Amino acid sequence: MSRYIDWQDVVNRYADAAKGSGGAEEMKLSFIDDAEDEVDSRLANRYTVPFTPVPGVITGLCIDLTYYKMNIRQKGIDVLKTYIDQRFTDLTDGTMTLTVSGTAIGAADRAWSTTQDFGSAFGVDATERWQVSSTWQQDFDDRRC
Repeated sequence: MSRYIDWQDVVNRYADAAKGSGGAEEMKLSFIDDAEDEVDSRLANRYTVPFTPVPGVITGLCIDLTYYKMNIRQKGIDVLKTYIDQRFTDLTDGTMTLTVSGTAIGAADRAWSTTQDFGSAFGVDATERWQVSSTWQQDFDDRRC
């Protein structure tokens, strides 16, 4: 039994996957299991795996990776591989954060806001003259409420 996706998820995103599997259930599961294992192994250095609950980004990665593995010898599939690799890079270097229902996963070392709308408490000035402005502090405090 797959952890993150099932065969219908792959077919829903890539309709031609249905004919590419030849109908063999073992083959379908083989591609899915391989993709899920790769996702876990590539992200285990930053996140606790297996993911529970499963973030949508992980589901998408598993679907795309399954399809890529099925079509690895097809012309033009390298575009999908580049896209997949970039998402893995973004997840492991912190450029992209996994979320489930708006809550960050594995990002305890970062500040998280649903608006990301808070700026610096320092005015635009030479850095050696920076000091806290009570007016700016009050403005930011008012915007948070």
